[in-house]
Amino acid sequence: MSRILWKYGKLFDISETSKIDITLKNAIDTGTHRLIHAPPYRKSNKDQETLRKETDKLMGSGIIEHSTSPWSSPVVLV
Repeated sequence: MSRILWKYGKLFDISETSKIDITLKNAIDTGTHRLIHAPPYRKSNKDQETLRKETDKLMGSGIIEHSTSPWSSPVVLV
């Protein structure tokens, strides 16, 4: 598997906007499960700036969009 990923790594390059134009709509059926809202983890100023820049880049590329959903989960920077 590793050999295949290295050989075709360019297919997974996310440094540029994808040339593939596919609009996907998804929904997760939560049934009657209670709402989950977890507060964000504390971050250093440097990590907050990194998160803001990456979020702005992804929003500008149309990969993610603003949400007003009451469901939330904290971001983990890796």
